[in-house]
Amino acid sequence: EIYDANELIYDAHWKVRDAQINGRPVPEEIIPGLVQERHHAINWLMGYCGQEWDEVTTDT
Repeated sequence: EIYDANELIYDAHWKVRDAQINGRPVPEEIIPGLVQERHHAINWLMGYCGQEWDEVTTDT
């Protein structure tokens, strides 16, 4: 379930970054700050690159 949640969050985070990179509005159903925080938390839960909480990255 965590991996499935990660895929959804990763996809949403990419939509935010893609909109920012290309000067488009972020889709209305996405709250950028919330997506960033959830991506951070999911990566930490999964042990992403063995990083500690304060060092977890949210690569897209």
